[in-house]
Amino acid sequence: MVRRIKQPPVPFVHFMDTESIQVITIKGRAPHGASRFSVYLQRGAEAEPHEIAFVFDARFNFGADHNKIVTNSKKGGAWGKEEHKHVQFQFLHNQDFKIEITVDDGSFKVRQPRFVVLS
Repeated sequence: MVRRIKQPPVPFVHFMDTESIQVITIKGRAPHGASRFSVYLQRGAEAEPHEIAFVFDARFNFGADHNKIVTNSKKGGAWGKEEHKHVQFQFLHNQDFKIEITVDDGSFKVRQPRFVVLS
């Protein structure tokens, strides 16, 4: 089943039954001056939940990171080690983007035209 949600509020929190999900497609645009944008696949609607299965963080200019993809997870309330992906950064401010997250048993694969991030 395909569910489309147009122009959601930011931050956007939505329940998904992950038993039937194979691919999550996200289309968006980072506004001018944004330091980063993040996608959390998490348990619960809290702003800072105890469990986050997957974090995709596109960092334009955040801390010491510039034009970098970072992934992570949070288990038992503890953050894992950030994984800095060495892929070409495809995001630009004020430009539409599309990300596809494939949900596999025990892993997530992120695809954006011209690169793939495995976690």
